[in-house]
Amino acid sequence: MPASATLDQNGCHYKPHVLGVVVNEPISITNSDPTTHNIHFTPKNNPDWNQSQPNGAAALTHKLARAEVLVPVKCNQHPWMKSYVAVSKHPFFAVSAEDGSFTIKGVPPGKYTVVAWHEGGANGTEKPWKSRCRRAARAKPTSRSARPPWDSQVRCR
Repeated sequence: MPASATLDQNGCHYKPHVLGVVVNEPISITNSDPTTHNIHFTPKNNPDWNQSQPNGAAALTHKLARAEVLVPVKCNQHPWMKSYVAVSKHPFFAVSAEDGSFTIKGVPPGKYTVVAWHEGGANGTEKPWKSRCRRAARAKPTSRSARPPWDSQVRCR
């Protein structure tokens, strides 16, 4: 399976800052910087993975075999570089845009528990939510501080 998720080192920052993948989905790790980086995944449920990547090197590929809310990723050479990879058992997840909106495609009708995570906040916030959507659920926060989907206007597409 080719990598569909990419984690790039660019400007001495990981981009994107938060990435979502399904269990065993390949993650392509690239280095767009003119310096060597050290990619260090520090999971709780998966093996630790620590690999150097010089500038101009070929992309590295990494997979996480077990679901995990968020796997911290750091660079041992540049301590300010941080990223988080959410590893899900299913494809029903999203990373919010700058305005807090997100879309989860293909959500079948039914009852679900929605989990939201915010860096520096609580470990996770859960709230039951009933989907009546047949194709995709799109949420837009009702205010800038209200990021979880239950404080949002949810529309089906």
